[in-house]
Amino acid sequence: GNTHFEAGNLDAAIAAYRSALETSPEDARLWQELARIQAYSSNLLTTNLQRRQRLAEALESAQKATQFAPDDSSAFAVLAFVMDWNAALAEDPAQRTEMLLKAELTAQQSIQKDPENVLALVYTAEILLDQGRLDQAQQYITLAKERDENLMDVQRVRASILETLGDYQGAIDAYNRAIEISPNLTFLYIRAGVIYRYLGMVAPDKSPAQTQNYDTALEYFAK
Repeated sequence: GNTHFEAGNLDAAIAAYRSALETSPEDARLWQELARIQAYSSNLLTTNLQRRQRLAEALESAQKATQFAPDDSSAFAVLAFVMDWNAALAEDPAQRTEMLLKAELTAQQSIQKDPENVLALVYTAEILLDQGRLDQAQQYITLAKERDENLMDVQRVRASILETLGDYQGAIDAYNRAIEISPNLTFLYIRAGVIYRYLGMVAPDKSPAQTQNYDTALEYFAK
């Protein structure tokens, strides 16, 4: 499962973890890792219906991780992460707000169980970003980066925050660092490519900068 994940073959990774769970159905760490991969894999699906179905599966897996390890900070961190991604696809704004609040409370549970848990800090930052609380999101991602800047999720969420702040070069640098750490996760290239495409759109028409940004975006999409 880990090998397939590192290779970027997320469907095969999911199948491997499910196979492992057939013989160890109460292993919380397996459920936790399966939930993370299911959530990441939703980024590779092409319709919101497919994404919702995959994220619902991820939520079920994450809930089982907390069920079998009620004192495990990381299990609650992953549950908060999955709840946050489910909230992103909620069509009703009120429902989305409620789901984000529940995700935040779950993330806080994770931090209470282990204040040094990097995943808890990262996913709290992501939830705060999705709530529009940028200052607090920056505080949490700074703490996470100080503890482990070589974690893919640290750089991924850091990139999202920088992009929201309009620091596009900073966001690109963070995505590139995430790509160095996990070079076979397709959605990281897509996000970086989207920023280059935007920079091409806002550059002067037919300028060298516009051409260069569009060409670079195409390179990332091709990868």
